[in-house]
Amino acid sequence: MIRKWTATDGCGNTRTATQRVTVVDNGKPVLTVPGNLTIACNAPVPPLGSPSASDACGGNVAILFLGQTTANATCPGTYQLRRTWRATDVCGNSTVATQTIQVVDNQPPVFSASPAT
Repeated sequence: MIRKWTATDGCGNTRTATQRVTVVDNGKPVLTVPGNLTIACNAPVPPLGSPSASDACGGNVAILFLGQTTANATCPGTYQLRRTWRATDVCGNSTVATQTIQVVDNQPPVFSASPAT
């Protein structure tokens, strides 16, 4: 955008000045992913959720699922599942967000046989 000003004195002399204003979108989009969860090891892992994104400058925001990783813990049946997405606006600005699903074994063991009394 160009702004233009003209000044005129009492004798009819004029002078013009211009200003160039450049608007740049360098803000990252806002990415909202499904919330973090803790589930029992015998519960089904929830399906992949639907993240949403918006950009303060408008325009479409592309959301890309980057995948999921699993980190094992010291206890069998306990692990952490991390799902990651990236949102990119039309100007190439991007942000990444991750959902963490903590899978825990909080069930006590069950005796398969008990000693005779």
